[in-house]
Amino acid sequence: MYFKIQFSQISDQKRVKNALTLGVSILSLFVASSALAQSITVRNGETLNAGVETNNPGETITVETGGTINASTESATTSNSADGKVVIDGTVTTTGAGNRGLFSTGDRTTVEIGGTVSTTGANSHGIDIASGDSVIVTNNAGGVITTTGAGAMGISTSGTKNQVINRGQVNVSGAASYAMQIDGDNSSVENAGTLNATASASGGLHVFADSVKASNSGTINATGTTAVGIRYEGANGTITNTGTINAQSTGRRGVSIDGSNNTFINRGSILAGSDDAIEFEGATNDTLTLGVGTLIRGNIKFNGGTDTLNVENGISIHYTFDKKPETINSNGVPVIVQGTTVDVLDTTGLANVDNSIDSLIGDTFDILAARSSLPNSQQVTAHGYAPAEQSEWPEGADWQQPAHQSTVWSEGFAGLQFNNASGSSASSHTGFGGAIVGIDTQANTEWLLGGFVGAGVNRLTTSGSGQTIDSITQLLGLYGQYEDVLDFSLGGGITQHSSSRAVLNNVVDGGLETAKANYNGYFVSPEVTLHAPTFKLSGLNARASVRGQYTFQHIDGYTETDSEAALTVGARNTHALDGRAQIAVDVMEKENTNAVLTAGVDARFGWGANAVTATMLGENLSFDPGGATSSVSAFGALRIDHQMSENTTVYFGSQMSTGTAHAFNINANLGFKSEF
Repeated sequence: MYFKIQFSQISDQKRVKNALTLGVSILSLFVASSALAQSITVRNGETLNAGVETNNPGETITVETGGTINASTESATTSNSADGKVVIDGTVTTTGAGNRGLFSTGDRTTVEIGGTVSTTGANSHGIDIASGDSVIVTNNAGGVITTTGAGAMGISTSGTKNQVINRGQVNVSGAASYAMQIDGDNSSVENAGTLNATASASGGLHVFADSVKASNSGTINATGTTAVGIRYEGANGTITNTGTINAQSTGRRGVSIDGSNNTFINRGSILAGSDDAIEFEGATNDTLTLGVGTLIRGNIKFNGGTDTLNVENGISIHYTFDKKPETINSNGVPVIVQGTTVDVLDTTGLANVDNSIDSLIGDTFDILAARSSLPNSQQVTAHGYAPAEQSEWPEGADWQQPAHQSTVWSEGFAGLQFNNASGSSASSHTGFGGAIVGIDTQANTEWLLGGFVGAGVNRLTTSGSGQTIDSITQLLGLYGQYEDVLDFSLGGGITQHSSSRAVLNNVVDGGLETAKANYNGYFVSPEVTLHAPTFKLSGLNARASVRGQYTFQHIDGYTETDSEAALTVGARNTHALDGRAQIAVDVMEKENTNAVLTAGVDARFGWGANAVTATMLGENLSFDPGGATSSVSAFGALRIDHQMSENTTVYFGSQMSTGTAHAFNINANLGFKSEF
């Protein structure tokens, strides 16, 4: 900006004086305004070979994508003002000791990195918040911060209530350097990206303050000699790992905590080889919580005070400590303590293996019962059941069928069931599928009789894949129908189970053993359904029915292999009573196609599954594995039948339910029947 003063007569001094006074006033106002809030922007394609600096409140430094600052005698960017903002989406580099990528001293400064920051000198931090409270620093995905000098931190903050987040990558290769370092009480720090520390005495994350929340959901690689993944020095802190910490070499540590009354929550991987995976160094009265997702290889050290170990449901551990924790909370599952080794048994698989088979049995009987959605006098598309000779048919239908006609049918089905956590049992889910083939005949005008055979497979997977149980089921049975009043069936079969249970062991390579077992079982299940007469619902044919079913299961005992904490389980019997009340409505009646919509309520009462006897490490155990034995659920189903020819029908059905025992259940089936 410039001001042009023009006059025609030099002798006119008054006019000159007035003009000069006005120009100086405007210029002073402009300069004062500029000093209040200055924005510095290095645009795409621009390169500065010197650092930039702001010193007034609210000022902003922006390095756009494609913009570059190269500084060799000073920090590349300096923000000394409160409420400032620094955005680096381009490239910032420095050389020389003590020259930072960013040097900041103001309170409430906001820093966002999406580009590249690199320094090469000793003590040349990538991002250095030398002082300032309530500062927010975010290295976004795609942001890369690299330092190579000794004592050069990737991100360093000093001040209280600061918040630091890494979603990108921070690399440090100088001795005694940390990728992220926090000095300030009541701050929070989170790594959701990657931290690499490759030099001696270096580390991923370092905190030396009280009441700090520190978390890792990304990856920390601490590969230098005596390097550490997370180092916490302070009191009353909460440290959480749900990601991966690699510190596998001599002298390295995964997590080191020095202070009192700290809590470390681990639901991730800590791999430290034969060194210390977790060390409460000189700490007292600390708490270690282990949850689903935990994988630890290396020593676990408690020191002085009264220390607590919490083991959440869903994992089995066989962990050796240098000192036994004074308090062990296992949330209701069995615990064995022998010397400094603590074993905790996840019972989720034991609690749900019978329910897993029940899901397959239930789908089988749903197939058999589907024919009863409407009375025999209105069924043109039974589930493979031949209708009796009819005197009346729906309008448009022209396929009269004689008595004593037989039908061969086949149906495939598949489903998925999610089970809620209950008691000491964690959540789980079961996937199942199978096929059934049947034949029936209309014995007379009142009775239809038939039989079926089938096979199915299912997989039970517990929370976090802590255990999988694969089962094969072979079944057969009889069924029948008396007029439009009564249906019945009797089924039974044999089961074969193959179990793989993860046992976390911190002293074996990889930190994990897989306990394996094979065992068998069998079941018997009768079922009866009673139907009310057909009635009209909004002008549509509807039918109400109630069904009762009993299921007995025997599960053989077994002994696991391939684990130091192998389990021997005794044989057991389980029982269940299932009831269903439903209304089925014929929502579509066309010449060759029928559709039936069904809704209702299921109730289940079980017993026998809550008593397990077992032996582990030479000690006898008797316990309730948890899991729901009783439940109520609501369901809805749709079935569509289409007659392809005079003697052939195809059909599709699907059912969804939700209830107290399972969060969600869905299954589908597809089949055909051929009459002869």
